[in-house]
This record gives sequence, C-alpha cells and structure tokens, in this order.
Amino acid sequence: MVLMRALHRAGTRVMEPVHACELEVPADTLSAVLAALGAVGGHVHESRPGGGAWELRGELPARAVHGFRTALPGLTRGEGFLLSRRSRVRPVAGAPPRRARTDGNPLNREEYLLHLRRSGPGG
Repeated sequence: MVLMRALHRAGTRVMEPVHACELEVPADTLSAVLAALGAVGGHVHESRPGGGAWELRGELPARAVHGFRTALPGLTRGEGFLLSRRSRVRPVAGAPPRRARTDGNPLNREEYLLHLRRSGPGG
C-alpha cells in the first residue's frame, strides 16, 4: 500500500514501447494507410513521393505493430511494405490500460483487509 500511494503521489506515468517504422505504399492507397496508422496511434514524421508510391517514416506503438502489419496488404493490394524496429518509450496517450483486479484493492482499505482475511491461513 505504501508503494502504491508513493507512486500515485509522485505522478508516475504509464509508458509504452514504440517502434520506428518505414513504409512504402502505392500513391492511391496513401489516405487509407494514413487513416489506419492514426487509428492505432501511429504518427508520420516524414513523407515523400517517388515513382507512384509514397515513402513514409514515423512511429507505431509496439502493441499495434502486428495488427498493422497484418492489415497492410489489404490496405495496399499487397503492394505495401513495412519495416519496423524498437525505438523508444513514450507516455501512453489517453487513459492508461487497466485490467480487472484479481485480489483485494490496497487503495480501498476495507476491501483489502477483507481479501487478506479470506486468503489468509484458515480463510
């Protein structure tokens, strides 16, 4: 409980891993690819046209890399290319991910003590 309170008071932030990515997509699929990137929290930092295609450089949250890589052929008629590598961590945008507690909540003293009583010896 002490650690949880200290982290809360310190204003601890939840971070997420990010991949640097390079894409090459057909020019006529650019808007669909950009929309899909934005929908999963990706960002484009550089873009340039070349030979009927666009080359993009940016970032993609690690949690979204597999799904985006799987969706890319459908967005680009199988002509898109994605190269990604781990890059850095950044603060999670919006509400941090949560999961249901599987034990008593130490921030709710009554709930936590009841959980300890039930899970303790003879409980």
